[in-house]
Amino acid sequence: MKKSLVALAAFAATASFAQSSVTISGVADIGLQYNNQTVNAAGVANGTGANKLQLGAGNNNRIIFAGVEDLGGGMATTFNFQLRLDPTRGNAERGTNDIGYAATGATAATANTATSRPLFQGESTVGLRGGFGAFKAGRMLPANQQLNGGTIDPWGVSTVGGNPYQTGFVSDYVQGGEGRVGNAVTYWTPNFSGFTGSMTLGFDKGPSNKGYKSFAGSYSNGPLNAMIGTEANRFGDTLLNIGANYNFGVAKAYFGYGAVKGGAAADRAGATFLATAAGQQVATDSKVTILSFGANVPFGAATGRVGYANWTGNGGAAGNVKESKFSLGVNYALSKRTAIYSDIANTTRKNAALSAVTQFDLGVAHSF
Repeated sequence: MKKSLVALAAFAATASFAQSSVTISGVADIGLQYNNQTVNAAGVANGTGANKLQLGAGNNNRIIFAGVEDLGGGMATTFNFQLRLDPTRGNAERGTNDIGYAATGATAATANTATSRPLFQGESTVGLRGGFGAFKAGRMLPANQQLNGGTIDPWGVSTVGGNPYQTGFVSDYVQGGEGRVGNAVTYWTPNFSGFTGSMTLGFDKGPSNKGYKSFAGSYSNGPLNAMIGTEANRFGDTLLNIGANYNFGVAKAYFGYGAVKGGAAADRAGATFLATAAGQQVATDSKVTILSFGANVPFGAATGRVGYANWTGNGGAAGNVKESKFSLGVNYALSKRTAIYSDIANTTRKNAALSAVTQFDLGVAHSF
């Protein structure tokens, strides 16, 4: 009996010291989308998503398994696994081609072919945090890109209205890579009166034995949020982001600047480039710059959104590009977790096979 009581007391003491929790959360988002595409004199064929109404997602649908264990002394272990899915078909989330545009060299018949992505496309990390800051290891958005979407874009990089902010840049040239980097670690400093720094290092090497690296700094205090970040992938491509938003009360204004520079030929040797919807990439030793402005204007339960972006430079496969995008939208909150949204966006392009795209969406998003 005494041994049992002692063991029970020891267990209770341990349990009270090492408090832990596991949560399941995510995003469920689906709606109607319409893409009206026109081509220039070259007459290059569009993908199977051209000029048709279809189901789509305004944001990445995901299921998140996250956990925290209190180790005492202000320290805790963490984990985060994010599974992304396509609710229109019940499949795991598919790659760039699934939005209906043919990739460079692809045909309409292959434009909607599934592209391989990791099981936990959004994130798969284990970490440690405390007074020293926080570490994560695994697959994740790098330091720079963890900040730029919500800081620069009124849509938070969601729906057809979202502003482009890194055209032609991907963190890694592998299928399913896109904005994430795997086999990497990220460190965040503690918060110093609103200032925070972060760094991501990837251990995979490119043709010139270069590894992935990303650095960012941010300031968030009161109505102002600002960031600056830079990163370089394994193939010598670099991305610079500068952005800010300021809440004036009647509206929140957004600004963003980005510069993508293509790597040298030796650094890019053997890279399998991912084509964007326009078939554009940043050419070797060339640059594409992006400038964007936007605003969110609250009207009770509704929030109006407006954005404009312009990007120019050498788009590689698409040649010299001069493109602009104008978007209008509204988000109406039915509750703290559920909202109806609708957006319309028009993108115009010069010196590219796809000269104009008008997009419309109407959907419902729920966070759980």
